[in-house]
Amino acid sequence: MVPEFKLQDRQTAAAEYWVDNITEEILFGGAKGGGKSYLGCFLIFGDALIYPETTYFIARRDLNDLIKYTYPSIVEVFNLMGISFQDYVTFNGQHSYFRLYNGSKVFFIDCKKLPSDPEFQRFGSLQFTRGWFEEIGQIDSMAIINLAAAVGRWKNVEYGLKRKILMTCNPNKGYAYNNFYLPAKSGALPEFRKFVRALPTDNAYLSEDYLRALGRLPRNERERLMLGNWEYDDDPTALIDYERINDLFSNDFAATGTKRIVADIARYGSDRAIITLWDGMRLVKYIALNISSTEDIKNIINAWRSQYQVNISDVLVDEDGVGGGVVDGLRCKGFLNNSKPVNPVYQNL
Repeated sequence: MVPEFKLQDRQTAAAEYWVDNITEEILFGGAKGGGKSYLGCFLIFGDALIYPETTYFIARRDLNDLIKYTYPSIVEVFNLMGISFQDYVTFNGQHSYFRLYNGSKVFFIDCKKLPSDPEFQRFGSLQFTRGWFEEIGQIDSMAIINLAAAVGRWKNVEYGLKRKILMTCNPNKGYAYNNFYLPAKSGALPEFRKFVRALPTDNAYLSEDYLRALGRLPRNERERLMLGNWEYDDDPTALIDYERINDLFSNDFAATGTKRIVADIARYGSDRAIITLWDGMRLVKYIALNISSTEDIKNIINAWRSQYQVNISDVLVDEDGVGGGVVDGLRCKGFLNNSKPVNPVYQNL
């Protein structure tokens, strides 16, 4: 058996991380049509064919989607490799796993959140050699964390195989955004993680008709699914449009007025603290602090107040968590995340 499968450039980059001795987790994709499913099927079943009696998973939020969409891709990849699927693989529909001729197994894992198992403890006793999360943007973060902990536990030492997890998705504001996209954007992605961006235009096998169809998508979806824009808000009910937020940094014609300071305060190491200065509807300046104490933030706000003559009554601070210390120290106005602007006693009158 000599498998033949031609990878495209972006797929090859991900495959190189799959076989190195450093990378453990790979995020591949960031748009539709980048060859995500074919790459995943090739890497998982390629390993399963090479290493006898190893175990793998392909995980998605719904098992039905794995059966309907991933199963056909697996068969097609076998055909592209020149290998008869029927001769080398059987599928156990009752327990949702593939058994290969050499004793290796590939399991379909349903990552749906269950009322009886909100913490996904059902993944605790599983043992896999390697795995693949498909459409990770649809999967609960706790499912990803718990299932990922099961990888690297089956015959990895025997074969000298490093723990490897492939994650594929379209742009979303979930696990991939926080753990891969944002760190990669700021140059802070850990060495054991890699992000390989793949767009429809990177896939030479896509038809012109398909690319034109992507180009006719509504603006939000076109930005995400065709252009791979992770920052574009995928929620059509968003209070402020993404482009309007970007406009804040260039609208020097906006009306000036009362100067105000607004601050979003972070906990140590968990997020960034953002302090903004406004002149009416015009954003004058802002600062982002990765790690900061309440004293640092109070000093910056007081310095801006003095320099730009901002009344303390025109300072607004997120008082959730450590932000409460800033509000108390400055004696300024505070607000709480997820608060309602209307007193609940009156909102139904």
